[in-house]
Amino acid sequence: LMYLWSIDMEAVLVAMSCFALLCEEADIRCVWDEVTATVTYLLPNYHVYQELAAASTVPTTGRAALQKRITALLRKIEKCTPGCLQAWEDTFINWENLTKLLASYPKAKLEDGQIADSFHRTVGKRRASHQSS
Repeated sequence: LMYLWSIDMEAVLVAMSCFALLCEEADIRCVWDEVTATVTYLLPNYHVYQELAAASTVPTTGRAALQKRITALLRKIEKCTPGCLQAWEDTFINWENLTKLLASYPKAKLEDGQIADSFHRTVGKRRASHQSS
């Protein structure tokens, strides 16, 4: 979920297309698992994930329009799953850290290298959290 906020539009579109694979996996499991009658039991936000996947193939006029579309779709999520909650918490933590860094940038008495190191450590932590997801 965190790659949906990337500044790289290609990364965002790839992340959105991954939701199609998630839906496909849920469809396959539903066919073979007779205990669960509906796909929404396995994947509570199935319809939203399908819309995210479909939106990855629709051409957009820019990054801002794409982010608005993603935000509108994410607001449709009705069930908070542990994975969604963790992604939102990670997003908030990264946003908060980068906001503090950018807010103190002109006032900071740090050398340029120290500010860059701090920024790269924040991004490095985010990448590490993606790898464990």
